[in-house]
Amino acid sequence: DALTCGSALRRKLASGISDNWYMTNASGEKKIFWSGTYMLNPTDISPLVNGYRFNKYLAHFMVNEVLTTGLWDGVFYDNAWDGITQFVGSNVDLNQDGVIDGSPDVLWRKSIEYIYNETRRLSGNKYIIVGNGTTRQYLNNLNGKMIENYLQVTWPNTMNTYAYNFGT
Repeated sequence: DALTCGSALRRKLASGISDNWYMTNASGEKKIFWSGTYMLNPTDISPLVNGYRFNKYLAHFMVNEVLTTGLWDGVFYDNAWDGITQFVGSNVDLNQDGVIDGSPDVLWRKSIEYIYNETRRLSGNKYIIVGNGTTRQYLNNLNGKMIENYLQVTWPNTMNTYAYNFGT
């Protein structure tokens, strides 16, 4: 639980997350990717809470609470994939109106780009922004990518992604 973990920044981030910002299905049940971990909804159609959607809240938090401390030279945004349906399925209700939304992967990609670009804008383009190495959508929005999980079975795909990211 992020509210009781040992990380002060994680607790602070979690304390500002509205329950309305979690990704749900058409029945209103929270979507889960990792066991015990609910997915957040960064899209531009997620509920507005106190003038913020989660994507705006996250970018502002990263700049105002993390980067401006001078302790870091950038941020790694994890779980910022090319799409969401491969992880949570297609029964996704991003605007929480009780209806499955069409094109959740497109909405997801636009929201991740917004987070990257808003972080860059708010920080005056002074910090490194890194995303997941296996994504292909955000090459022009990032300073780099972190490729993780070097498993023998996925090695060819990892090397193909590496080559794509560096234009070789």
